[in-house]
Amino acid sequence: MSNSIDKITSIFEDISVKQEDSVDEDYKLISKSETSLSPIDDKTIRLLELIDAYEKLTNENRLNYINGFLHLSRANYNNGSLSKKFGPDSFDLRPYGACKQIQVKDKFELVDLLKAQKDKSEQAKDISGQAKETNEKKETDVESTLKNRKTKKVEKEKEFDNIDDIESQNSKLKDPISQFGGLVPYQLKQSQAFFGNCLDISIKIINLQREIKKLIEDIEEISK
Repeated sequence: MSNSIDKITSIFEDISVKQEDSVDEDYKLISKSETSLSPIDDKTIRLLELIDAYEKLTNENRLNYINGFLHLSRANYNNGSLSKKFGPDSFDLRPYGACKQIQVKDKFELVDLLKAQKDKSEQAKDISGQAKETNEKKETDVESTLKNRKTKKVEKEKEFDNIDDIESQNSKLKDPISQFGGLVPYQLKQSQAFFGNCLDISIKIINLQREIKKLIEDIEEISK
């Protein structure tokens, strides 16, 4: 009896092992690493991603324009003066350098010249401040170093003059909002920020348009 039971259990053990090892190929999950897309499918997915990004940027740009004009109207309302409005009628039409430029490379790039000018002026101030500190420390040195100190001081003064010349050349760039006066409403500054975002996003939209157009041409070429 015991021998027959052992035989039956061994048979069931073999069956259970076989059931565990067997896998239904029809329901086997395929990992992403095992899948491979065709070139046209890959480019189509990329095209859909670019179109989605394009739609999001256009909606964001639309909101920037709305908020820009909204804050401009609030600035005019808070100004309270009927004779002076922040608009084309009060523009300073005297020529001055552009604060922003567009560089054309592989992609269009927006360069903020006014920000670069401010950064350079701050660096020049830091250099001049450090040079003055070093000169003050050198003045406390031993008398034997007086001659060397004088020559170095003259060289530093020449460097300061060069820095002043550079700043005087860059002073042609002025913030456009300053044409309305030194003190402007906060809403006008917000309006300027929104319109500045519009320009930045517009450059991104143009780059996306070019990339989408190139991708469509590639898909059409592959599908021939």
